[in-house]
Amino acid sequence: MEISKMKNITPQDKLLEKWSDFIDPKKYKDIKSRYDAIQIAYLLENTFTQNKAELMKQVNSEKLLLEDGENGVPINGMQPSLLLPVMRRMYPKIIMKEFVSTQTLATPNAVIHYLRKIYKSSKNGITAGIEFTGLPSIFDQYGGFNPFFSSELIAPATITQGETGHEKEITLAPGSVTFTDEKRNTSTVSIEPTDETNVRRIVLAVTFKTADDDFYCGWLIRGRNAAGYAGGIEWKYTFLPVYKKLVTATSLAIPSSSDFSYSVSTGSIIVAYGGTAYAEMIPGWLNKNTGNSITGTTVGYYSLDSRKFPKIMPEMGIQIDTMPITLNERSFRIRYSPKEEKIFQDYLNLNLSSELVNVISDEMAYEIDREIKMFIEQIIIEDLREYVDVSGYNVTTTHGSFYDPMAYLYLRIELMAAKMERMNKMGRPNKLLVSPTISAFLNTLSTYKLFSDEVSHPAGGIYKAGTIANKYEIYVDPQAQDNTILLAYNYEASPFGAGIVFAPYFSYLSPEIYDGDTADKTRLLIMDYGLEKVPFGEFLYGALHVSGISTIAPQP
Repeated sequence: MEISKMKNITPQDKLLEKWSDFIDPKKYKDIKSRYDAIQIAYLLENTFTQNKAELMKQVNSEKLLLEDGENGVPINGMQPSLLLPVMRRMYPKIIMKEFVSTQTLATPNAVIHYLRKIYKSSKNGITAGIEFTGLPSIFDQYGGFNPFFSSELIAPATITQGETGHEKEITLAPGSVTFTDEKRNTSTVSIEPTDETNVRRIVLAVTFKTADDDFYCGWLIRGRNAAGYAGGIEWKYTFLPVYKKLVTATSLAIPSSSDFSYSVSTGSIIVAYGGTAYAEMIPGWLNKNTGNSITGTTVGYYSLDSRKFPKIMPEMGIQIDTMPITLNERSFRIRYSPKEEKIFQDYLNLNLSSELVNVISDEMAYEIDREIKMFIEQIIIEDLREYVDVSGYNVTTTHGSFYDPMAYLYLRIELMAAKMERMNKMGRPNKLLVSPTISAFLNTLSTYKLFSDEVSHPAGGIYKAGTIANKYEIYVDPQAQDNTILLAYNYEASPFGAGIVFAPYFSYLSPEIYDGDTADKTRLLIMDYGLEKVPFGEFLYGALHVSGISTIAPQP
C-alpha cells in the first residue's frame, strides 16, 4: 500500500515515500533498518534543499549516470549533480555510526536530544535530580557493596568502636530516614535497629586487625536466614572480604558466623566479635599502604522492608533534554584532466562521474570513521580502561592448549562488559572494535561466527567481521597499530541508544572548476556535521589494552 493512501501519515512517512526509490530497506542491502532509511532520507532532503539553486544551475552541464551503482543503488534519478549520489552511498559506508547514534540536523543552530533517567524524590543517600546510574562510589575502588543505587530503602547508620577493653565491639545507633517527594512533601521515619520485623539487613564496613597489624577489610552483614519456622526469625552473620594486608602472617582467617553476637542497649545494637584470630574489629577500612583509616568508609547501613514503607521508596523519572552541538567542516578535493576523462570513456569503457562518486563517498566515510573512533578513545574514563597481559598463557609444550589465552581474553571482555553495565545502567556493550591481530585470535573461539553480509565499507577502512556468542558484534580496523579492544553499547533502534551523537547537517559539491593554465578540472566536496558526547555517555564505552599477543604461537 502506498504511503500517500495511508491514514495518520507522519512527516517521516512522506519523506520516506519521496526518496523511496533510493532508500527502501527491502530493496537495498546496505540499509539495515527503517531508522537507517529515515536518517538517509533526512540527509538527502537537507542536501537537496540547501543546494537546490546550485543543482538547478548544473542541470545542463552534467551527464546523467545511466548505470546502477554499488549495492544496486540507482543514481540516474538523483542527478544533475553528483552530490546526492555521493551522500546516498557515503552514509551506509560510515561503519562507526554503529557505535554512536545519528540525529540529522535541519538547521545549523539545531540541538541534539538525549534521554535522562533521574531520581524524582530524595531519601538518605539519594538526592532528587541526580542521574540513575551506577557511578563509582568510594567503595567501588575496593570492590563489593554500593548501597546508594538500590531499590531498597537503605539508611546510613552511625557506628562507633567500643572503648578500651571492648575493641571487638561496634555499636549501631538508632537512625531515621528523611524522604522528600516530587511535591516537596517531607516525612521522616525513625529506624530502630532492634526492630527485627522491619529491618531486613544490617551492613557494616569493618576491618579485622591482629596484634601484629595484619588486617582484613570487608563487609559484615547481619541478615535474616529464615522466617516463619518454629522458633521465629534466625539471624546470620556473613563476612564478605574485600582485601587484606599481611605484615607477619602468611594467611588470614575469615571470621565465621558463629564468631558474632549482639546485645541491645538503649535502642542501639552492639555487635561483638568473639573469635580469637583478631584483636580488634574496627569500623571502616584501612589503607593497605599506610594503615590509616580511609575517609568515608566508616559507615553502616540498615536495609528496611520496602513493603512496610512503600511511600518512601525512591521515585524514578525519565525526561528528554537538549544540548547544543558544535559543527565541524570536512572537505575533500579531487582533480583530473580532460584527457583522463577521455581515457576513462573511450579506452576503459568507464564513466568518470561514476568513479568519482565511488572515490568521494569512500574517502569521506573513511575519514569520518577515523574521527569517530578517535573521539570514542578520548572520552573513555580510567575506571573503564584496563590492561590485559596474555603472555603468561604462552604455549610451550605440544600438550598445551592454544585456546587458553583466547578463553582468558574473552573472560576479561565479559568482566569489563559486566562492569560497564553496572555503571551505566543501560546495557552491556554489544560492539567490539579490534585490530586485525586480535580479530584473528578471536576467530579461534568456538562461538565466533563470520559475518556474511556483503554491505560495502570504505576501502582500507573499518568493517564488520563477525559475532561472538551472539552477544558481541566484532568490527576490525585494518589500520590499528595497537592491540586495543574498544567496547561500546549502542541500541541502534533509538536515537538515544548511545553515548555519542553523530549529527550530519550540510553538504556541498562544487561544479567543475577549470584551471586556466592546465585545463584540469577540480571538484570540492564540503560536509558539515557535529560529533558530541551526551551527559554520562562516557560510561557506554570502555577499552581493554592487550599485550603479550606476539608471544602466543601454536605448537607444530
